[in-house]
Amino acid sequence: MDIGKKIKALRLKQDLTIDELAQRCELTKGFISQLERDLTSPSIETLQDIISVLNCSLSDFFKDDEKNKSYVFSSDAMSILEETDYHIKWLIATSQAHNMEPILITLKAGKSSPKVNPFIGEVFGLVLAGRVVVIVGNKQITANAGDAFHLEVNEEHYLKNNMLNGDSKVLWITTPPRF
Repeated sequence: MDIGKKIKALRLKQDLTIDELAQRCELTKGFISQLERDLTSPSIETLQDIISVLNCSLSDFFKDDEKNKSYVFSSDAMSILEETDYHIKWLIATSQAHNMEPILITLKAGKSSPKVNPFIGEVFGLVLAGRVVVIVGNKQITANAGDAFHLEVNEEHYLKNNMLNGDSKVLWITTPPRF
């Protein structure tokens, strides 16, 4: 990790000169200059002071760089839970670390998904194949292939495939992650 480059990028984002950053951190202009060119390393305390002045947290500072982020997730990296009544495929392996969790639920004929307890958040679903009954509390709504649904889930909720034959498949996106 290039600490100096990240500090420089944050400094420029804040529209600060090297001198202004140095003054706010009670450091010398020369030290900041050397730091940004990775000619020296700061102590942990000094680094905390600098990134605090730059309106950044330590965790955000050390997050992976944009160039290391994945935008495409291959099918062989997806996790699958296979139960008798349903299969759940996590479409993004690291979804628990994000604000949403997309999964693909396959329900066997006449079977249900696991029940999800109430939480503060939202669910979006798209029925890809078959037909499901969306059950929220005491309400039941049928959704056919091609239908989408959106829930604010302050009640227990789940899906049921009420067809006699054939699987139903639903793209299910929860925010925040739940499964």
